Amino acid sequence: MKVKKLSCKGLGMTLLLMLLVCNLLYAQQPSEEKCGDKREKHTLASPVFEPLTDENVYFSNGSIITHPGQGANGADLSYSWDDNIWGFNFNKDESYSLATRVVINDPNMAIDSVRIYGYQEYSTTTSTFTHGYLRIWDARPMDGGKIIWGSHSANIMTNTYWTGVYRGTSLSSTDRPIMAITLSTEGLVFQNPGTYWFDFSTEGTLSSGPWCPPIKAGSDLQYNSGWEVEAHTFPIDVFAEPTCDYISFLSASLDGTSATINFISENNRANIRYGIKGAGLDEATYVNNVSSPFVINNLEPFNVYEVYIQSICPNGELGFWQKLTDLNIRCGGTSCGVIFNLSDSYSDGWNGAKIHVYENDQLLQTMTISSGRSFIDTLLFCEGSKVNVVFERGSYPNECSLSILDGQTNSLLYGFSSGNAPAAGTIYSFVKGCGTCSPATSLTASDITSHSISLDWTDNNPVPGGWIVEYGEPGFSIGSGTEVVCSQKPVVIDNLEEARPYSFYVRKECANNSGLVFSNMLEASTLCNADCRYIFSLTDSRNDGWHGAKINVYENGLLRSTMTISSGGSFSDTLSFCSGSQVDIDYLKASWSSECGFSVKKELTNEVLYQFLAGNSPNTGIIHSFNNQCGSCLRPLSANVARVENTNCLLSISPASPGASTNYLIEYGEKGFVSGSGTFIEAHGSNGLITGLSSGTRYEAYISAVCGDGMRSLVLGPISFSTPGLNSCNTIFNLVDSWGDGWDDNALQIYQDGELVKTLTFSNGSSLTDTMQFPNNSFVELKFINSAWSSECGLTVINGASGETMFSFLPKADPPTGIVYSFTGSCSDCGSVDNFRVSQVGSNLIAVEWDGGTGGFNYQLYCLESGVKIGQGTPVTTTNNHYEFTQLKRSTYYDVYLRKMCSTTAGSEWYSLGHLKTSCLNTYQVTDAGGIFCPDYNNAAVKLSKSDSEIRYTLYLDGAATTIALQGTGAALNFTSVSATGNYTVVGVDPISGCSAPMLGSYQFEKYPELQLQAELLEAVKCYGVNDGAIAISSPANSIQYSINAGGRWQTNSVFTSLNAGTYTPAIKDTNNCVHLGEAFEIPNVAQLVVNSVVKTNLTSNTAIDGTIIISASGGSGILEYSIDNGKTWSFSNGFTSLDKGKYYVVLKDTNDCTLAYINNPVEVLSFVNVEALGLNEKIMVYPNPSTGHFTVRYNGSEEEATVTVINSLGQKIYSENADFRVNEEHVMSPEPALKPGSYLIRVETPTRGYSQLLLVK
Repeated sequence: MKVKKLSCKGLGMTLLLMLLVCNLLYAQQPSEEKCGDKREKHTLASPVFEPLTDENVYFSNGSIITHPGQGANGADLSYSWDDNIWGFNFNKDESYSLATRVVINDPNMAIDSVRIYGYQEYSTTTSTFTHGYLRIWDARPMDGGKIIWGSHSANIMTNTYWTGVYRGTSLSSTDRPIMAITLSTEGLVFQNPGTYWFDFSTEGTLSSGPWCPPIKAGSDLQYNSGWEVEAHTFPIDVFAEPTCDYISFLSASLDGTSATINFISENNRANIRYGIKGAGLDEATYVNNVSSPFVINNLEPFNVYEVYIQSICPNGELGFWQKLTDLNIRCGGTSCGVIFNLSDSYSDGWNGAKIHVYENDQLLQTMTISSGRSFIDTLLFCEGSKVNVVFERGSYPNECSLSILDGQTNSLLYGFSSGNAPAAGTIYSFVKGCGTCSPATSLTASDITSHSISLDWTDNNPVPGGWIVEYGEPGFSIGSGTEVVCSQKPVVIDNLEEARPYSFYVRKECANNSGLVFSNMLEASTLCNADCRYIFSLTDSRNDGWHGAKINVYENGLLRSTMTISSGGSFSDTLSFCSGSQVDIDYLKASWSSECGFSVKKELTNEVLYQFLAGNSPNTGIIHSFNNQCGSCLRPLSANVARVENTNCLLSISPASPGASTNYLIEYGEKGFVSGSGTFIEAHGSNGLITGLSSGTRYEAYISAVCGDGMRSLVLGPISFSTPGLNSCNTIFNLVDSWGDGWDDNALQIYQDGELVKTLTFSNGSSLTDTMQFPNNSFVELKFINSAWSSECGLTVINGASGETMFSFLPKADPPTGIVYSFTGSCSDCGSVDNFRVSQVGSNLIAVEWDGGTGGFNYQLYCLESGVKIGQGTPVTTTNNHYEFTQLKRSTYYDVYLRKMCSTTAGSEWYSLGHLKTSCLNTYQVTDAGGIFCPDYNNAAVKLSKSDSEIRYTLYLDGAATTIALQGTGAALNFTSVSATGNYTVVGVDPISGCSAPMLGSYQFEKYPELQLQAELLEAVKCYGVNDGAIAISSPANSIQYSINAGGRWQTNSVFTSLNAGTYTPAIKDTNNCVHLGEAFEIPNVAQLVVNSVVKTNLTSNTAIDGTIIISASGGSGILEYSIDNGKTWSFSNGFTSLDKGKYYVVLKDTNDCTLAYINNPVEVLSFVNVEALGLNEKIMVYPNPSTGHFTVRYNGSEEEATVTVINSLGQKIYSENADFRVNEEHVMSPEPALKPGSYLIRVETPTRGYSQLLLVK
């Protein structure tokens, strides 16, 4: 009996059993059923069928693609439309094949190839198909059809490849990649048109299937032991090679429900086929041998048609089929809008409630609120259409409210409020009439800030008139929002609240006021001005990516980011969240999830909020949530360059609001520097001064506010500026206006080395003069911006050194917009000065030094109060490589300039050290030992090159005073035992005057990060006291040595063997020679094998073999086994019976083959002893008798050897000794322990005989 339908759902089997049953049935299964729980189809959007459009496809019965681009990783999806079946078996080795009908419309049609489709479950995207077979029948096989071409013995597969499509019922399905299989049909010619059956089968390398994915309902065939009709259609494409040219021109026009096709071909004749999109070529309409133009009439409204065209060659042969167009047949006339406004009073969505909108009894749209409080959409209806609105109530219908508004007049057509939901069914019907005002479309938002959003849209009205933007909180009722009237677009909507969502509508004010039609709703949110940054880190223990596992990060329910590792071992990203936001972290588990590791931590504090390590991957779902609290630290509103000098730049900063923080952190660096790698300075108030810049250099700066709670705002920037060169390469720009009212909107843009550095213009008057400095060899371009009244403008550019006019144009020249002049900066060059630096700053001195200067050159220096220009002071000259300026003012800013002279007047560029402040104290250099230290390093030292004995020096960490302070000694100071990382500075304080000053430089104390590691038990100890355990240490770090005793012993192998049970402390030593400890790890011991007791029973008679040994034992692993022959044979029973007399050796064994021998082995089972039967013999004598336990045995025998045994009254041997009566006929016996009072039998046994005598012990 052939199994036709296999359904594992609801059988009450475990997952393992379900999979086993499914796998066992694969070989005989005609269709691949969906084992286990069925995934719901409604999780997907509505299918969008896209048939293949290969230009040489002669016949196709449909496409495998249902959801283009919506599958995993952007692939296409082939949605399994049948709830029970993914595919049908067409494995030739199992005698399966499939057959589908193919329509041949033309005589003498030569077919070049056939393409079929299949998959093998869990294959990669590399095809596993190896064989393909094809037979063609002239009629349905079960109706008497005959094979007219092909066989199932000849492999005619010529190509196979992945189609870029996955088969499944989920957008994330990847376990069924669909392959195309091309079968060669060279020489196949159909002489007569008709319907033929193509019968095909395949072979592949995997055990699954192969399976063919059905694409729609139908009545195709499957063969196993006979043909059976299936309610499915199996995909096939038939290719024909054309023999003449393409259509050379084609076009189409649409008029209501008619389409006109225009074409030019060699023969001016063509074949046309058209049909509803997605239906397949077997359901298309064919019109043959038509001329241009050709009209298609009676197209059905509300359908999309595909139109193809095929040229007819002069010799009667046919060309390629070419896709002409898609024809969207809907209204055939005017359309206009109706607004549907849905809201929910509980703000949690409509909970299954829905609005279904039908136009002329065809479903046009289904609306709901999946989450949140509102949804608004505008639908266009054909004029004269009948519209029905149907309500589906859902779980909480009384939370729902609805309003339907005419898009032209904004009047309410129908509505119900929360608490008044109608019954399910049709709630409103109308016939739509239209005016002449069309709605805006493609409403978009851009340039979003914390308080403004720019809107743009597409104007679909040729008539004049303005626009009205209406906005409010999401869900607001149209007419109740804020309106902004505008005459042009785009328009900036400002004065918005930060970090708030808004809904926007745009409507046209038509000149004749024939209708006010609203656009679709656009929802956008302003940015937050205060945020916290979090670092998300992903790791993979095998360095081969996450294999589909993902982290989804949501802020207030909206997806912010999706993270994964596509390849390699790590990925990190930093996200900012608005203060007060709810953040949810969702984990999608996938294959090899045990390799995944993840952590999220605050950027400022490095506090880890959540993490999981490899081997501890959680289940799919929300793994962590937190409410982001950032305080109220607001980003500065704006900043601009107030003044820039050779080595200094003054920034003017505006706070976010009157009460916002005016403490700022400025990061700057050369243009293009990476954020975080620049130089940081603090600023307070409305200005920030950056000093120590290089002349002739382009810089960028970023500014953030620093608040009292230790938080930082978002960053403002970049603010770009360029420092001028210090040599005299001045260029003078004279701008004039012949009318005397300024340059209006005209401007001169000045570019230095490709970057815009300044724009010159003026708004009133007749002239403007400006002087700029350009570094030597810099490339300068002047761009004129031509605007209104440009003929009034004039410009002259003058070389500042020579006074020569470099370029000019007079008023009325009216140059067009563009580059009008360019030049290269050229200044004197006397070499350079290297490593110009400060060596000391005191209360009345500044000492500087540089490399070089040994008498070969003169150097010229200035020391000027900041703001004083070079030339306003008197320079000094030296041939040394250092100079000390003395008698300076205390607590005053100075700029020091230096240049190298090549004559008495010519020198190099000026080099400067700007904004150096003399202190109220002498300042000395802060130094350190250098290097980055391991995480456990706690003994760094900060050094001060010198100190003054009357000054007390305090160590600061990141701008805050520490508890470490030292009194000056007149010599260098060492601040020891520094453990916290950060930037260390030293501040000196005069306790008498209270004057304080920072010392020069700083010490950045850094530590390598703490690394994570794990210990894993590879082998447990099998036997008590045996060293056969093993531990492996794993870490994402680049470890070079490993230890299991906290670093007591190291090895390069991460696996440790021959270990005893016990507790171990794993450790790694990284490439920085830092030691990182892990959590203590225990190798558990097994219970010790113990023989609790051994009880034996002797024989009951001289002829009996009925001795017994009963063993009581404990410990070990698993079930114990017992042996009494020293381990030769084993028994699971602890009792041994039917034993003969003799010596037995007891041994235990557990399931790990651990053994233990009984300490009192051997255990002797004795024969029966009847004292009276033994009789007494005068050949031996025992005395004294009675005895106290020690006695002598006399024996007058001649044997060389004898054994003397003491037997108690129970017949048990309790003591024995060997005696040699040949030497001495008397043998003294002293049993240990001493014999207890009672009667005993003393027996002497030789190899040939035995004698007995009674002994009484008192």
